[in-house]
Amino acid sequence: MNFKIFYHKNCLDGVSSAALMKNFLNTLGFNKLIFKGLTYPLDKKGWRKLTSKHKIIILDYRYHPQAAIWCDHHKTTFTFHNWEKKYKPKPLFIFDPNAPSATGLLYKFLKKKFNFQVPRDWEKFIKQVDKYDSARFDIKEALELKSLAAKISIIISENKNLDKFFIQNLFNLETKTIENLQIVKNFIKKFKKTLKEKIEQAKKNIILENKFFLVWSNNNFKNQFVLKQIVAFYLYPRAKYLFTFWRERNVFQVRVYFNSFYYDKKTLKVHLGELAKKMSKGGGGHKGVGAFQINSLKEIERVKNRLKSILK
Repeated sequence: MNFKIFYHKNCLDGVSSAALMKNFLNTLGFNKLIFKGLTYPLDKKGWRKLTSKHKIIILDYRYHPQAAIWCDHHKTTFTFHNWEKKYKPKPLFIFDPNAPSATGLLYKFLKKKFNFQVPRDWEKFIKQVDKYDSARFDIKEALELKSLAAKISIIISENKNLDKFFIQNLFNLETKTIENLQIVKNFIKKFKKTLKEKIEQAKKNIILENKFFLVWSNNNFKNQFVLKQIVAFYLYPRAKYLFTFWRERNVFQVRVYFNSFYYDKKTLKVHLGELAKKMSKGGGGHKGVGAFQINSLKEIERVKNRLKSILK
């Protein structure tokens, strides 16, 4: 039996959950695995028509009825109303919108149902993924890259070609071995060397509006979602929201973040992922982060002003 594993691309949680699933399936003797990274915004037509000659596994990404195994924790996981209406839980459908990460959710399920366990150092790593994907980590520690989760999160955010490298190696080697790999050490050395320069660039390109709304509108840190969020709230800890966008493939990619590093997420009355879903086709996200797509700068300004009136 062959499996095709779809996962959230260039995302710590997506990559980690894919690596965990690989490790689990390998222990059962399944070694013919194909990995396909998916990103946002979602191609609705393509997603509706998704098929594969292999058994489909979807991790940290939208629900699809063709999946044999599916694990997600996003409240905005149902793309189509009729899919949500017809949805029925299945033994290998793992869904909890309150879970901090898909990796942690998947591990709890595998441990409970199949008595599958990873070594203690990897259990510690899974807890780190929980913290990172729910933005409950310390910003200074993140910038200093003290944990393995911090290192991998930044590396795959900046380097789009290392997803499958980490999927193949996480949970197979010891965590210390991963941290001492030359490819990891070289990146960390380079990152720390250029961090001050990155922060200075950020200072020049972030505007604080209404004392709580940050706007970052240039292509510096393009696609580096994790680092952009960390640096912005590191520089402006009292700001509640970060609105950022950049031009890519003839459209503007937009992200809206809540500052859960300094503010309790319980005080956030608007689910940013659901708000993003309303803003644009294929939009979605977590309670504390929304992602969507806009076609023009004129529309960007309108959307920004609308968000400022909604978010308090």
